[in-house]
Amino acid sequence: MASGEVARGDARASASDQAATASALHAAVLRSELERHRSLPMVLAQDPDLKALLGRPDAAGAGRLNRKFEALAKEVRAAAIYALDAEGQTLAASNWRLPTSFVGSSYRFRPYYFQAMRDGQASFFALGTVSGRPGLYLSRRVDDSAGRPLGVIVAKVEFDALEADWRASGEPTYVTDSDGVVVITTVPAWRFDTARPLSADLRRRLAATQTAGSTIPTPLPFEADDSGLVSVSSDITPGLYAAASDPIPEIGWRLNLLAPSGDAIDRAVAVARWLSALTVALLAALTGILLRRRQRAAARATEDEQARVELERQIDLRTSELRSANDQLNHEIDERRRLETVRQDLQDELIQANKLATLGQIAAGVAHEINQPVAAIRTHADSAAVQLRREDSAGALRSLANIDRLTERVGVITDELRAFSRKTRSETVAVGVDGAIDGALLLVSGRLREKGITLERRRAPAALAVRAERNRLEQVVLNLLQNAIEALDGVTDPVIDLGVAVKGKHVVIHVADNGPGVTPTVRQRLFTPFTTDKADGLGLGLVISRDIVAALRAVHHPPGEGVMSFQVLDRVALIDDDDAFRSALAERLELDGLTVNAFGSAEAALKVVDDRFEGVVVTDLRMPGMDGRQLVERLNDLDPDLPVVMMTGHGDIAEAVDAMKRGAYDFLAKPFAPERLIETLGRALEKRALVLDNRRLAALAADDEGSIPLSGSSRSVEALRAAIQRLADAQVDVLIEGETGSGKEAVARAIHNAGRRRLRPFVAVSCAALPESGLESLLMGAVAGASGAIRRREGQIEQSHQGTLFLDEIDLAPRAAQLLLLRVLEEREVLPVGAMEPHALDLRILAATKGDPVEAVARGDLREDLYYRLNVIRLRAPPLRERREDVPLLFARFLGRAANRLGHETPPIDHAIRRRLLEHDRAGAACINQPD
Repeated sequence: MASGEVARGDARASASDQAATASALHAAVLRSELERHRSLPMVLAQDPDLKALLGRPDAAGAGRLNRKFEALAKEVRAAAIYALDAEGQTLAASNWRLPTSFVGSSYRFRPYYFQAMRDGQASFFALGTVSGRPGLYLSRRVDDSAGRPLGVIVAKVEFDALEADWRASGEPTYVTDSDGVVVITTVPAWRFDTARPLSADLRRRLAATQTAGSTIPTPLPFEADDSGLVSVSSDITPGLYAAASDPIPEIGWRLNLLAPSGDAIDRAVAVARWLSALTVALLAALTGILLRRRQRAAARATEDEQARVELERQIDLRTSELRSANDQLNHEIDERRRLETVRQDLQDELIQANKLATLGQIAAGVAHEINQPVAAIRTHADSAAVQLRREDSAGALRSLANIDRLTERVGVITDELRAFSRKTRSETVAVGVDGAIDGALLLVSGRLREKGITLERRRAPAALAVRAERNRLEQVVLNLLQNAIEALDGVTDPVIDLGVAVKGKHVVIHVADNGPGVTPTVRQRLFTPFTTDKADGLGLGLVISRDIVAALRAVHHPPGEGVMSFQVLDRVALIDDDDAFRSALAERLELDGLTVNAFGSAEAALKVVDDRFEGVVVTDLRMPGMDGRQLVERLNDLDPDLPVVMMTGHGDIAEAVDAMKRGAYDFLAKPFAPERLIETLGRALEKRALVLDNRRLAALAADDEGSIPLSGSSRSVEALRAAIQRLADAQVDVLIEGETGSGKEAVARAIHNAGRRRLRPFVAVSCAALPESGLESLLMGAVAGASGAIRRREGQIEQSHQGTLFLDEIDLAPRAAQLLLLRVLEEREVLPVGAMEPHALDLRILAATKGDPVEAVARGDLREDLYYRLNVIRLRAPPLRERREDVPLLFARFLGRAANRLGHETPPIDHAIRRRLLEHDRAGAACINQPD
């Protein structure tokens, strides 16, 4: 099937992308590990004790170097550090205490010796001739002051810990050298296998240098096909894997990663085929429905046409302009009613789906409530049979009476369940508040008892009723109770508070719990679809509840932590210069539950109504001073979406139609039935609530747009985003490198904002600007009376407690500051000036360098021990010239922002401009983040 093959291709592409991301991250970790150790021989080659020993060997000098190498190997986690003289003889080694000591051994046959003597430095991966353990040998030639070679310093690095970390990820990984020989791998059986056939000359060289010991290199047990997939049947879990690789150019290696993908591809194909079949069935059903609706619409159109012809015959005295305007108005009204019907049908379907989802959640509790009386009925029936056999009529009657009582109890539960699940849409009527709450509690009572939740309920006053639909009001209460129950998971002594209060003409229902509440981020977007803090939640319950109460001319809002309440959203601004009519109409609207603000003139109403008015305006057309049409124009300037209903006499229909063209919502000809106005106001109030809600969502979307930390869709930016996502909650320090302006601080903020510390402080310290005077007080803080502090001063480092500390341009920090920061990195504590005891800190440290950190260490600008502490994970912010495809996107964003500031429309970007942007040569870097 075509859909299955398309899905297969998409799944393969997705698996390849995921494998590429994982491979890039593994490669970054490997580069970081190699970079951390590569500088070690370079630094040691300048050691005066080493040069002295190689120049004139003696026992005392060898002893000092043995101890120095031993301590240094433990600190940098090197397997061994040892010095060879000009003849390849080992003079000092870090393992001098061990039986397997290298001291006295000759390694002149090893490539890392003769290549370093020849080229100045070398790297070589092989099995140890003494230990038999694989490792990377990094060597550097040691020269005297005249440039004559004295010997070689060697550091052996083993990758057992790195292989264990990779193995835990579940993705088989192996690294090959420039000859295609596997040197590092998570699968021990693959070590020293080859990714390509070996020549006879290479085999002789491997044997001569004892690279693989006695192991005979053989080809790897798999080959990749054209799609980048690998089928593996031995050594690891058999199946299909997506292959990805990244070069390690610094040493000529290549990292290869296999991501399991066979099951994911099969699932994607199965789902695609199932969805295709479902889509065909739905299209067939939809076609039938549309044909039926078209027939009914044609019949209604015929009836409307006949009515229109008759109406035109009777009003032949009207002008052609009025007839045209009236036809247009009728068409708009019909379209509005049709769209309203479609919207209401969709809303009903969503509400019914929420009902069914809620029933699924409470099904276990309801089943338990039914099973208990059913079990009792069975027992009583058995007892009645025994009593009848014993001719105990009185006992049998008691058992039958108990059965009747229990059957009635089951009937109450099933009736409530059936009534709740029924798809209904009725008119609003007087609904008893306690009755609706009782129905919701009956459905969740089992879950309340199961979880040991105490319900503190304050009942409504006797016979209190509200205008609502019983089932939908019950559904809202049930949704709130379900949320409260789920929020109390793991809470000691859980309590739900359910109360009803009367405030004037309004009834407020609230549900509160003593759970942890929601996070500020979720709270801000509480009524946005699919916003939830539950692992298995859809984020639709509160949205549906909000829509239900909006249809009842109410609003659903969170006034406090864990509290949901309802209040009537029924404000009507009534404007009419006739006191008697205005008073009578206001009284009638208030009887229907609306809150009316009555005004005798348009000027008085404009002092109250503005673009934040949460109601509808009803105005007469002809009034002294500002008339209805002028008021519509003024209100349209304030808020084009504010509904205005026009009232007019029969002789003013043409003017009312003109007001409709100017933006009025609807008009009614006096005298009219109050029910018509109430029906119109219901639609207008609902529209107003939706408009205000859409504005709030748009504001949230604009905030989200402005907070995106990384702009671009290039492969390098996507890889950086993926790496940030993986590192967000990993409690390890990160070193960020990149050119000036490439956005290193933006990367740091993105790591902070994506992790669990995002609600905690992000403190950025510009190390290049740190002063020499008062440095310790600035960073570490000071107690009252110390360093001139009148009161306790909190240092920049302590300000980042429980958050993130970003050290920008750490390589330009004063040496004193680097020493202070080293203590913070090692101990995670600060000692303020004048304090007796240090303060423990919980923080994550991110750092950035202006240049190459290895070169900064070699120059002495950056402490070597500080560099090793920071260089755990390294990320690189790419400059703009390496991601030219992002240039049009960045330009469009900046152009749009500039246009908004100047109040102009954003000009289009044609192909010529786009081509010039892509072809422009950018020698420097550009910020990766979006400036304000």
